[in-house]
Amino acid sequence: MKKKLILACLTLVVIDLVLVLLMTTKPEIEPQCLVLLPLVNFAFVILIIVLFVAFYFRPLPPVSITPEGLMQGVKIPLKAAQGSLKWLYRIRTYRIPAFSHNSMNPYLKLFNDHIEYRVVFKGKSRLDNIESVDICDLLLTSNMVILFKDTGWIFVANFYKDTENRLKVLDFFKQNNVPLSVAAQDLLTTGEPKSS
Repeated sequence: MKKKLILACLTLVVIDLVLVLLMTTKPEIEPQCLVLLPLVNFAFVILIIVLFVAFYFRPLPPVSITPEGLMQGVKIPLKAAQGSLKWLYRIRTYRIPAFSHNSMNPYLKLFNDHIEYRVVFKGKSRLDNIESVDICDLLLTSNMVILFKDTGWIFVANFYKDTENRLKVLDFFKQNNVPLSVAAQDLLTTGEPKSS
């Protein structure tokens, strides 16, 4: 479906360009083009909105974290990733202020002894370098926040509403003795975060 929507958008762009070209080269058909041009542009905007909704609200595939998979790395599907400052995260009120955001190709990959992640640039951190892992649920998003010992930056993984994969990742961190916040521990034990 996504390929058909992209193809339809590209077709509308080509039609739009042809109409503009016809208007500039053949003035006698300009009135007809002036009627069609807004309709084509309106259809294009509608298709872009439908494409965005289909992309953003798509279900994320389930992940399997196995010892064999951790040898090569287990890529965790995310909706988005954010980078922020640790001290800003600690004084937040209702949301995480982000300095960098990536919803095109967010990246979190788990290994036996380290993780790889990307907001803008790819980073790498050993598991013993993770200060703590927290969760932060906001409207329409389930976030996991990774705080590092050696830097003032944090990594925020947006799972949208994919609580199953987020629970698997939190369990991975717990099994590897990475400190979890009270809210993350509550989510693992009861399925409901009590505080954050």
